[in-house]
Amino acid sequence: MTCHKHSAIHCRINNYTLTEQVGSGAYGLVFRAIDTHVPTYRSGQVANTVAIKAVLKKNVNGDRTLDDATKTRYLTHQLYSYFQANHSSLFLKSIDLDLLADEYNPKTIEWIRKCPFLREVSLQLRVNHLQHVVHVHKVLDSPVATFIVMDYYPLDLFTSIVDCKHFAKNPFLIKKVFVQLALTILNCAQLGVFHCDIKPENVLLDSQFNVKLCDFGLATTQRVLPANVSVGSSYYMAPEKIQNSAVPSVPYYYRTELGDIWSLGIILINLTCVRNPWLQADSQADHTFRCYTRDSSVLSRILPISPQLNSLLADILSLNPDKRPSLSELIYRVLHIDCLAPQGTPLGAERVPVFNSLYDIGPLDDYLGLQDLSIRSVSISSASSTYISPLASPKSSNNNDNSNNTSTTNLLNYKAHANSNLHSHSVSPSPSFLSNGSSIISLDSLSIHDTKYTTAQTHRNNDWINWNNNANKMILN
Repeated sequence: MTCHKHSAIHCRINNYTLTEQVGSGAYGLVFRAIDTHVPTYRSGQVANTVAIKAVLKKNVNGDRTLDDATKTRYLTHQLYSYFQANHSSLFLKSIDLDLLADEYNPKTIEWIRKCPFLREVSLQLRVNHLQHVVHVHKVLDSPVATFIVMDYYPLDLFTSIVDCKHFAKNPFLIKKVFVQLALTILNCAQLGVFHCDIKPENVLLDSQFNVKLCDFGLATTQRVLPANVSVGSSYYMAPEKIQNSAVPSVPYYYRTELGDIWSLGIILINLTCVRNPWLQADSQADHTFRCYTRDSSVLSRILPISPQLNSLLADILSLNPDKRPSLSELIYRVLHIDCLAPQGTPLGAERVPVFNSLYDIGPLDDYLGLQDLSIRSVSISSASSTYISPLASPKSSNNNDNSNNTSTTNLLNYKAHANSNLHSHSVSPSPSFLSNGSSIISLDSLSIHDTKYTTAQTHRNNDWINWNNNANKMILN
């Protein structure tokens, strides 16, 4: 079997056959592939499908004269030429994953020097054993490209919220996904890895709606960052990360995990309201956020949220990072909310049980997907001892959750482009545009999407950006 004309489809890499290109980015391409050494089905589930990210060692990301489409065509041509020169089949050696996870090993340092993308893989490998992190199976090396073999999940949280509307009337599912995500971020922090780019595109879902965190491209091991170091996606970025945000009372240095806690607050709004509260947390550039900096009750006026959720969000979205709840307290308080939306709304009509801790969930463990011992070992006792009523005023929390971040100032061009087009998520339910078989997946540092998805999502987001701006102005003026 040979490759399709001008593509790598049907080419082979060791025991993997590439079946479909599902995404592209500044550094390379992502394919869905079949592992021919694994049975097609195992325990009733498709077992032999993987995602393979092909990262070229020579890239054109630094060339600002080329647009994204031109870069993708270049990457596709280079990879196709490499396969053709090897008769559509590559037989590559695997890189030792344990060695790659050791950032201080001289060989790992040399690998990362030759292929900077491997730094992201190295960080992800440190948390590779966690149940709710996308699992890296192999890293295959060649003179032209590095191939990363990972779990394949066709659904991301953005699509699940906006197009599939899975959370519209299901507060239990909201709790499940949010608690799993927060616990995963906490588990990563305890292992010294801080994500720094929490957003719905970087959260994949399996067939049982279990969270699978991906995209460690901006992750860091630094526990403290200086203010105004822009790391992340603009619509989920905390105000202290935005240059010239003019937010008072922000310390010069802040704990890295506090930025991820802010992002979790925005995602909680996405899950419950199917929109964003503002376009960016910049008081100079965003009218709605400027109003919020003057009066946090703005949230309850522009969003259909319950008083309990409003109180929690006011704490999570505190302008002073040190006053945000710890990850442990955040999990504890979400488990205690029994109503997410006002009475009379579809979401508000459904109530969910209140749990004192993860250990009280009992038989609901299977539903919440908390079977992983590393996740169940998270201590909630510290949050319990400092827990306040969800209706209390914002307070400072000094829990010792591990966190950290790295100031990745050399943001990729495709990241900036994605931020402007894909990350506003100020959206409301809209007709599905993936009905023609288009697929989407977000894996690691690539925002993975096909052309149809990019075009449709860009138009949709622009429409809802305008809608949110107009709606917020009508309410706040």
